[in-house]
Amino acid sequence: ISAMIKLNMQIAWIWPNIDAGSNEISKGLRIFRENNPDKKFCFFKNFTPEDYIKLIYNSRCVVGNSSSTIRECSALGIPSVCIGTRQLGREHGKNVDFSDYKSQEIYKKTLKQISHGKYKPQNLFGSGDAGKKIVKCIEQFDLDVSKKLTY
Repeated sequence: ISAMIKLNMQIAWIWPNIDAGSNEISKGLRIFRENNPDKKFCFFKNFTPEDYIKLIYNSRCVVGNSSSTIRECSALGIPSVCIGTRQLGREHGKNVDFSDYKSQEIYKKTLKQISHGKYKPQNLFGSGDAGKKIVKCIEQFDLDVSKKLTY
């Protein structure tokens, strides 16, 4: 939160999932939100997939520990800062910079990513035609399903 405050820009903050420990994070966010109505933070519980893609596509940088910083942001070329160790070791694009949990490091890496601007999109996780490829594979099998009711 303190790194995002220092940015002094509009922040769209998405509430955490229900992972272990998220109750304490949510509590801290509620306290911050209630005590800082003047800050440029908008909090959201969720988005439709279409609205989420629009949001991140129009973002200057996505910051968090979500796989979205790696998957969707790489495909769209959106600068991202992935915080912590949750996503370490995963394949990622040039758009991803990893940070520890220190506010100053998050702030510096976010500023660096914002000043870089959009990256060239990378299709590390496919080109969107997996369904067609799966159908082609399944069509090669001779599937004979005979169902017999015996009651």
